[in-house]
Amino acid sequence: MPDKLAIDILSAIANQLPTARDRCNLSATCRDLRDALAPSVFRCVRATNLDRDRAAIAALVSAHGPHFRHVRFQCMLHGNPVSNDNEAEGASFPTEGERLDDRDDTGESDPRRDATAGGEDFATSDGSISIATDILSGRLAPNMDALALEFIADHNFEPEGCKWVDDEYGLGGSIYISIESEDEEGAAAAEEKFEWRRVMAHTWRAVSSNARVRSLTLRSLPPNITTTWCKPEWPSFLRQLEHLSIQMWGGDNGAGWCSITTKGYQFFLAMHLPEYFFSHADSLVSFDFVSSDYGVYGGDNQAKGAPFALPATSMPRLRRLRLQDCFFDAALLDFLQAHSSTLEAIHLIEFMAAVTVWGSQKNITWAGLFDGIAKSEPRVLTDFKLTMRNIQIADMAEPYQRLSLEEIETLTRIERKIAEDGTFPLFYYGSLDDKYGFVCKAAHEILESFVKGDDLASYKRLMEIVRINRQPLNI
Repeated sequence: MPDKLAIDILSAIANQLPTARDRCNLSATCRDLRDALAPSVFRCVRATNLDRDRAAIAALVSAHGPHFRHVRFQCMLHGNPVSNDNEAEGASFPTEGERLDDRDDTGESDPRRDATAGGEDFATSDGSISIATDILSGRLAPNMDALALEFIADHNFEPEGCKWVDDEYGLGGSIYISIESEDEEGAAAAEEKFEWRRVMAHTWRAVSSNARVRSLTLRSLPPNITTTWCKPEWPSFLRQLEHLSIQMWGGDNGAGWCSITTKGYQFFLAMHLPEYFFSHADSLVSFDFVSSDYGVYGGDNQAKGAPFALPATSMPRLRRLRLQDCFFDAALLDFLQAHSSTLEAIHLIEFMAAVTVWGSQKNITWAGLFDGIAKSEPRVLTDFKLTMRNIQIADMAEPYQRLSLEEIETLTRIERKIAEDGTFPLFYYGSLDDKYGFVCKAAHEILESFVKGDDLASYKRLMEIVRINRQPLNI
């Protein structure tokens, strides 16, 4: 039967199957189907820079490289091994047999930590180009137009038998990989000394040479620049992108201090993201950004934080914006207003308003955000979604919140309202702890918002504009 159907029909049938496994199973039924469905089966593949995967990836690329459209690449990172005298050795890695810490209690290997000889996956000792570089650059995957790049650090950058950075505390890793801000000279020095920084530089260099990719997804992006971003090829690469998604890496130091408390992390969010990403993304139609819980982006007047740095003139063609785990601030509102003629969808997920710090300029309220968007006359905005961080009513009643009797009565009203209407929005106000950098909810401001009702009224006005925009034009 397969030989009686055209290849495009067979491909259309395969594309209706819900999972890649289903497509593989169908293609395995006979040789004709295997050949006919190869473009569908191998359109989305996963690759790594692991030595153990090299032969299998090479065979796959050799047979099906032209079919690759979407590549998910996991870039494993290792710190420099440290000898018994606590001095960093060279940039080479132990052999797999020597890495006894890569085995769990069952004796099985953890694929996220079994990244031996990481640097050699990009350039061998004689300088020949590796299989990983050839995939990322598009030489062996000439039709790849979507790339998802995930950075996976051994032990999540913890200095367990290795060293990731030279920091003033001599700790060698953890949140201190961004202890200070870097310039091109500092990045070059780090790439010379640390293998993981060198691997990242090779990765970005290969990516920036790919002229076909239109969609780039970054997961667990470390807050460290690379010399590649300072080269003219990088802005050129960014200008060709239509879709960009960034999810930041973050962590804590084991004693409560979050990544956002380091100067380098703050500088990366406030200065390096706009300099090396936002300012060059002229062709983007969709942009997603997800903060780490340990490095929440946005918010004015916070001691430990970084305000939004989306230049109002950047991303002039943007139609879809999705931001998650962030504070909004004046800079973000300026960006939204500047794009009122192009933005069709705005999704603010687990979003927060930053409370005004005593003695500083008053921060924007939720009502100020909604009214500011409405005043910009967003005629094409037809999709506005908003979700708040989870607000536990019981936690707000704890003694440390120091609520008045009137506020406790308000809590009871809120519980009753939410019980009656499960979709009722309770607007989140909070701040970053000025010592540790974690998010603290502001119970008094949340209750005041409910009592005054200004935030809810402004939200309903904006949603009415969105509802009207969805109406078909009567011509």
